[in-house]
Amino acid sequence: MCDLVLHIDSVCSQPLSLLRIETNRSITMSQRQAASLLACAFFCLFPNRSHQTLSKEYENYQDPNFETLFQHGPQSKIEKLKCILHYFRRVTETMPNGVITIQRFALSRSRFPQWPDLNTGLCDLHLTTGKKIEDINSVLQVDFANKYIGGGVLSAGCVQEEIRFTICPEMLVSLLVCEMMQKNECIFLIGCERYSSYKGYANSFQFGGNYEDKTPRDSWGRRWCHVVAMDAIYFRRPSDQYNIKLIERELLKAYTSFRPLGKGSDYEFGIATGNWGCGAFNGDRQLKAIIQLMAASEARRPLIYAAYGDKNLITSFSVLHDYLKEQGATPFKYDPSNPEREPSTSCVQNRSVDQLDSDPVFMPYSSYNLTRNKQSIWLLNQQSLINLKNMCDNHTATIKDLKPPPLLRTGTNRSVTMSQRQAASLLACAFFCLYPNRSDNKQKKGYRNFPNPNFNALYQSGHPKKIEKLKCIFHYFQRITEKMPNGVITVQRFALPKHLSPQWADFTTGLCNLHLTTGQKIEDINNVLQVDFANKYIGGGVLSTGCVQEEIRFSICPEMLVSLLVCEKMEVNECIFLIGCERYSSYKGYANSFQFDGDYKDNTPKDDWGRKWCHLVAMDAIFFRHASTQYDMHCADRELLKAYTSFRPLEQGLDYEFAIATGNWGCGAFNGDKYVKAIIQLMAASKARRPLIYAAYRDKTLVHSFGVVYEYLKAHNATVGGLYLCLEQYFTQVDRGSLFEYILNIPVSFLKS
Repeated sequence: MCDLVLHIDSVCSQPLSLLRIETNRSITMSQRQAASLLACAFFCLFPNRSHQTLSKEYENYQDPNFETLFQHGPQSKIEKLKCILHYFRRVTETMPNGVITIQRFALSRSRFPQWPDLNTGLCDLHLTTGKKIEDINSVLQVDFANKYIGGGVLSAGCVQEEIRFTICPEMLVSLLVCEMMQKNECIFLIGCERYSSYKGYANSFQFGGNYEDKTPRDSWGRRWCHVVAMDAIYFRRPSDQYNIKLIERELLKAYTSFRPLGKGSDYEFGIATGNWGCGAFNGDRQLKAIIQLMAASEARRPLIYAAYGDKNLITSFSVLHDYLKEQGATPFKYDPSNPEREPSTSCVQNRSVDQLDSDPVFMPYSSYNLTRNKQSIWLLNQQSLINLKNMCDNHTATIKDLKPPPLLRTGTNRSVTMSQRQAASLLACAFFCLYPNRSDNKQKKGYRNFPNPNFNALYQSGHPKKIEKLKCIFHYFQRITEKMPNGVITVQRFALPKHLSPQWADFTTGLCNLHLTTGQKIEDINNVLQVDFANKYIGGGVLSTGCVQEEIRFSICPEMLVSLLVCEKMEVNECIFLIGCERYSSYKGYANSFQFDGDYKDNTPKDDWGRKWCHLVAMDAIFFRHASTQYDMHCADRELLKAYTSFRPLEQGLDYEFAIATGNWGCGAFNGDKYVKAIIQLMAASKARRPLIYAAYRDKTLVHSFGVVYEYLKAHNATVGGLYLCLEQYFTQVDRGSLFEYILNIPVSFLKS
């Protein structure tokens, strides 16, 4: 891959032309040129195109660089990367020798159809539920596109367009050159080869191995694969789509895309489409089917409607089409029993490589691509790539080659992912107290709100529990120096935007499922989001005298200590996720009685990133110096916001909405009322729509009383808003008993407010 980039200036000796709005032009390039351009995008080398450095001239273009795809996100990102890496493996082993074309087409206003005046008969229609659009050969295949071509292919998107671009990565070149589409425009992608099989869709999408594309080539050397990208309207309110102006917009877009670019059988081959603009865009399937039938008929091309697995739509569409034909509509001659016919070569008379014009892509090797000091960024990148290639070829990478991990500062939504080997090296530096400007006695201003990651305080005189924590850490180093683990960990900071802060009194959300246990500790409950009863400075007193829930967890899972190096203190709307950290030690006791208890074999399976399937969220409670001060709605609002921020799934779907394992958060040393904290966490989990597992280890009294209260609340259809009002009233009581007793004695109607 490095070679593909290093030779870009000779492989693509002239910059590509941008395909701007309202232009009818095309770019044709070799597959080798496409591979070099995509390798530059993989290494994020195209200047002025990334979101942080976007210049005004590119504000209507996609970002072709891959940086967003590399950031933490849903599992489908990993699967898309597998497809793309498979493509690079294929082309670096044997470079294909074909050609691809990207062609922009804008329909002139004089050719807009006047739909009420047309007396064109209906085209032939072939219906199928057994084939996907990409599996129908010798047709124009429709890409259900975003107006910014490619949609979310390089971020979290993973539906029809994103999947197609992932299995046929040469299509990604279009993100580099194509400005967003207008209502009378479409983009043709011709000759792009398919490299990957796949299964699933959206959150269930998975790379399915190699795909050998046997599609024959035309006389240009392009695979006979014609795709048209046409964007539908996104209907935030589905009812809007029945407005005739919006229907006319969709008709224009479909006709623009279906209209042949020339006359004759070389151009009027069939169109393979389906439920365009439905699904995530909220389109009405039946309306979109009729719109596309009308557009294909006026374009005088047969329509192949592939509603994969949607038998009800296919049956009703067939009945309607037959009825319309019986009313006198005369279809064009087309044999629907032979949709696999091979059209003859379509060869447009223009150059294979467009001439350079005054509107080119800003290429990585441009002489204008300079640092602030006027150094050539291309020369710097070349040297970095040569070094990277040499290290990969010779297996000589060392700790010195690591870039420093980024700081996860207050108010940022970002993450850092590293190998367990990298984490071990960073922790060894902390063990020897090598991080400058971070120790308490010489902390610099820039790190004032960060914990001290160096171990010096742990070595100072103190309680024997310090020795026990050191035993755990020594055991970790013994384990990893004998056999280094080959996994990955992620530290992710999340800040809930202000506009998403809940208005608790207004919620009619019912209560989530609740499971109560006294026999398990939180760290022993698998396949859940485990709660760390954190300090706002993550890790709390783990490297000094602290030895309660958070400090014990960080001692038996030392890779979590990396978070002390990178995480600034948490604000009220923030939490920190620690994903994939392995456990190395057993223990017994708690606080002053804590003891290292030997080796622990962590058999937790790994996800596709190579991380142990261990998800932990650090959420800090208020420390109440005087316990009575917690019975105030300002404090309750703060704790509700913190719990909801931590419990709210980062994405929708089963991959994110798994259960939460928590317990007496902010009680014990922080003096929280365990009954109030139980209700607060139940409310937050209910609003987040996730099941709650409450592990009050050995606290049978709490578990029994919580169970009674929960059953009472469920039986009377209590809501989150009702519980909030209940808290307000409870805090006003002068001689208050426990919150659980109060709930059982207030009027039932109060709980449904």
